Amino acid sequence: MTTFVALDFETADHGHDSACSVGLIRVEGDRIVTSFYKLVLCHSLILG
Repeated sequence: MTTFVALDFETADHGHDSACSVGLIRVEGDRIVTSFYKLVLCHSLILG
């Protein structure tokens, strides 16, 4: 059985400091067994 974690990292623009969300899923075999999603306060929006 194959097990892995997939990561999705979203940014608001092309800047390295514009992270806005992160998502993770854990897959075991052909099933998603755990998922996580979190919005992140974008650093570039704070500084303007």
